[in-house]
Parts: sequence; structure tokens; C-alpha cells
Amino acid sequence: MAPAYEITPEARFTCQQCAGCCHNWLIFLTPEEYDRLSNHDWAAESPRLAGRPLFVEQAPPGRDGPKAVRLARIEGACAFLEPDGLCLIHKVQGMAAKPSPCQQYPFHFARTPDGATATLDFACTAVLADTGARLAEHPEDLDAAYQVMQRRVALPSHGLPVSGVLGERLWLGPKQPLHWRNYRTLESALLGALERADRSLETRLLGLDRLLQLTAARFGAALGAPNDEFDAWAGTLAGSDYAALWEVTPPAKLSAPRQRAVLAPFIGGLEQQWQAMDAANAGGRGIGTRLTLAIIVANGVGPLQLAGYSATLDQGQMRRVRFPQDDPALAHLYTRYLKSLIQRKSLVDDTDVFQGYRYFLLSFAAARWYAVARAALAGRSVAELDDLRQGIRLVEKGLGHAEGLRSGATQWVVRFLFRHLASPATMIHNFYTGD
Repeated sequence: MAPAYEITPEARFTCQQCAGCCHNWLIFLTPEEYDRLSNHDWAAESPRLAGRPLFVEQAPPGRDGPKAVRLARIEGACAFLEPDGLCLIHKVQGMAAKPSPCQQYPFHFARTPDGATATLDFACTAVLADTGARLAEHPEDLDAAYQVMQRRVALPSHGLPVSGVLGERLWLGPKQPLHWRNYRTLESALLGALERADRSLETRLLGLDRLLQLTAARFGAALGAPNDEFDAWAGTLAGSDYAALWEVTPPAKLSAPRQRAVLAPFIGGLEQQWQAMDAANAGGRGIGTRLTLAIIVANGVGPLQLAGYSATLDQGQMRRVRFPQDDPALAHLYTRYLKSLIQRKSLVDDTDVFQGYRYFLLSFAAARWYAVARAALAGRSVAELDDLRQGIRLVEKGLGHAEGLRSGATQWVVRFLFRHLASPATMIHNFYTGD
């Protein structure tokens, strides 16, 4: 039986049949899916597939151990994507025959002590455009996608990516336990402050950082068990329109080079995934290592081969681009995306809340970086809404493959860089003013 879903009331999605989700994804198959699909004569259905490999064996990104089988790609698109933009598997055998990741997309599910949270993937064209039917009005779609996810999770481990399960015992910091009920209170406060559209986006994100700092300082270890005092404090904070969070004095000096230095390994990891996809051996490392890419991004000058955009970027041009972060349309899209990251429980995805917030800020800053890069590639002096859409799409889709960004070694690097190079305020600040 499907659980009661927690869904954002305004979340909406209807497939636009744009085939965007059929490009530049690695779709790994369960053994049953591979056996069923590989035993069908697909060339008889579509002669263009005659003599072409339809399946590839490789290790899932960021994972050691046995290889798995994924769908092959032809010029970046799924081999089963037909010239008319429709899926051959769906045409011939129906929706239920498609690989489970395709059936579940674009839904994210986080299984929690309260049931399940359903959110949407912002690499999807319809989600980015905020079009379609409200999810709450079509629970049957959620049920179908959730059952697909459950069947995949129930399989014996084959090294395939699956959703995790959150327990009642979480972590605020590395040594600060956080009970699930207190996390829900904290998450509600984070979302409430983020939704304050009367404040600039930079102010709101600084406020979220202050909320975490106040929570740790005032309650600390007392959050390991349900805490009524914390509930009351958070309620008072919401009742004051989060006034205490806006009492933030930004650091006297914010550094663009330090922002790039912290962001560089994250961008390098995303780009490494895109480069690996473009390489002849999609399981390989691509045309550059993450370290090499990170050094180039951190320097902020000279040419950079961007596999995400299949173009060579002159990084010096990025300094001439203005990113209007508080333009109402851009700020609205950014807010929707950042809310989704929190609602899908990414702040507590195999880590503590403070570390999750660092990754949250890296996703925010990376989307802005890619948006500015796209505007620079087009020779425009001001980034536009579609630039941010494509920036968010690259971050979302890249995170779906770059699992090494959450490895223990990478998490240590992220903690070190935030501690010694750049504060959250530096990562939040918009240096792209076009001056």
C-alpha cells in the first residue's frame, strides 16, 4: 500500500513529451529488465537499430563493485528514442515495460518516519516551466511511481542507485544528534524563511544560515529527543516573520576568488560526469580529471571546455555578465528549486544538517555559475531566465550521476573548504554584477 504523501501544494507536472529526459542520462537496468528487453528483436521494430549495441555494461558512477547494465546512447540520446521523439519501448510494450528509472521520473521520494515525501526533479522541462496538473490532484500518478521505486528497492543489492530511508535519529552537526520531530520543526522554519519574498534572496539565504547557527547554539544536544521548547521557539520565530534571522551583519570582506575556489571541486565533479558521457567509453574519466577541471575553474581565467554545454568557455567573459539575482522571475524559480532541495530531504541525505546546507549552497552557487557561463557563451551581458533554467538543469542532472560528490573523501574536502576558505556568506553573495 502506498503511504500518505507529503506534497508541496503548488507542485505540478504533466509530461510535455519533449524527450529532454531521454538525453544525457545513464539508465541502469535491473537483471529482470535487462533479460526482458534484451530478448526482444528491437531492430525488427525499428530498422535504424540494426547492428547497433543497445546495452552497455559498466559500473554506476561513484560506485565500486560489480558492473551493471545500462541502456546504450546514440549521439547523447537513449538508443530507444525514436526520430519522432517518442520511446520505442513505450510504443511497443507499454509504460510498464520501461526501465524503472524512466517510469519513476521526474518524481523523487524520501521515505521518512511519517511516510513519504514526494518532490519533482528540476532537470525536467515541465517542472522548470512550472506547468501541468497539480500533483495533489493526481495521486494515482504518485502511487504508480512510488510502487516502481519500492520494487527496485526490494531487489537484492546489485549496486544500483535507490532511495534511502530516514530514521528518527538524524544529525544537526557531526556530534549533535537531532530527532526526526525536531528536524521537521527546523525544516518548517527553513522553508518559512526561504518563502519570504519581501526579502532579497541573498538575505533569505543568510537568514537560513543564521537559523542553523541559532538552533545549534540555543539547543545543541537537547535536540536528540523531541523538544517542546524548540517547537515553541520556532513557532515564536515564525510569528515574528523570522525577524531574528534578518539581524545579520554580512562580513566586511567577501571574496570572488574564494567563492570560485570552494565551488571549483563541485563544478569539476559535475563536469567530469558530462565529460565521461561524451567520452567513447562512457564509464571512463572523460577528457579531464576532476582536479584539473577544479584548478581551471578556481583560476577563473582562460578557456574551459564545458562538456555540460558542449562548448569552450572564455572564463574572462563571465566577469562582463550581470546576473540579476533578485529579478522576480529568476528569484521565483530559484526559490522553487531551493525549496525542493530541502523538501526532498537533501539536508539529511547521509550527512548532518550543517553539511547538507553546504551542499545546498554549492547547488545554488553552481546553478548561478552555469547560468552566467551560458550567457557568456551567447555573448550576452545579462543572464536571462532561460540561462538559470539550464543552469539548474545541469546541476540537477549532474547530481543524478555524480555520486562521488557525496563520498566520504569529498565531504571532508567540502568541510575543509568552508571552514578555511569561504563562509556561507561568501558562497551566497552574487559577484556577477557586470562591472
